[in-house]
Amino acid sequence: MAIESSGAKPQKEAKKGVTLKKFSNKEITMIFALVIVAIAALGAYFVLFPMFTNLATLSLEIDRTKAQELEHRNQIAQLETFQEIYDEARADYLKYISYFYVPMVPEHIDERITGLLIENEMTPATLVMTLLGVEPIPPYMAEELRVSPVPIPIVDEEEDEKTEDADSEAEDAEADAAAEPDEAADTEEEEDEYFAFVYTVTVGAYGDRENLFSFLAQTAPMTSMEITFFGYGDAINTREVTKPGEITMEIKLYVYVEGVAAANQEE
Repeated sequence: MAIESSGAKPQKEAKKGVTLKKFSNKEITMIFALVIVAIAALGAYFVLFPMFTNLATLSLEIDRTKAQELEHRNQIAQLETFQEIYDEARADYLKYISYFYVPMVPEHIDERITGLLIENEMTPATLVMTLLGVEPIPPYMAEELRVSPVPIPIVDEEEDEKTEDADSEAEDAEADAAAEPDEAADTEEEEDEYFAFVYTVTVGAYGDRENLFSFLAQTAPMTSMEITFFGYGDAINTREVTKPGEITMEIKLYVYVEGVAAANQEE
């Protein structure tokens, strides 16, 4: 048994030697070269290709960032201009909102109207006010001025006929002119309506006509107050009765509500 086992071992080694001898040194070198090329290709695919892709993405991002930088630099250069525009717009905003009252509680409305009545030497009698409401603002459009037709002197019958023709033409022109405001009114109705917040106050007081006229003169320049109706009852002075003049007025107080458009509140 010992001789057989010892004889088998050299036989296996001989087989291995035969297997290795099948590849020459040149073939082994080529195999190693192919392995190296395969490793390089795999490295390029898994390492270099993502790197180039990221590089292209970074290039696009750099270009976009440079464009944003240029835009920001231009905006920074115009900062003083933007500040001036903002200051002008804010000044206009504050000027326009000063044309209106701020929302008021009933006590403040009473104090404001009663104070004006007393200031103009009237005696307040009644005061009725509504809640803050929304009303449309009536549009304003000036009528077009037209030159009146020049009269033609009458000379003879032919001239009379010409005059009649001229008169008929003038009448047609006047009819057309009368029809034009109706067309303008139709156009007005098609336009968007504007609305405003408003308190309506009905006032009764006692005083003279001069007191009423001074009140109207004082409130006329006020952009936030409008007298939509006023009436006066004559004073009665007799031996038995002495009754001052009765004054009635309807007053609109226009209000600005910050951040809320009146048009959006109209139903």
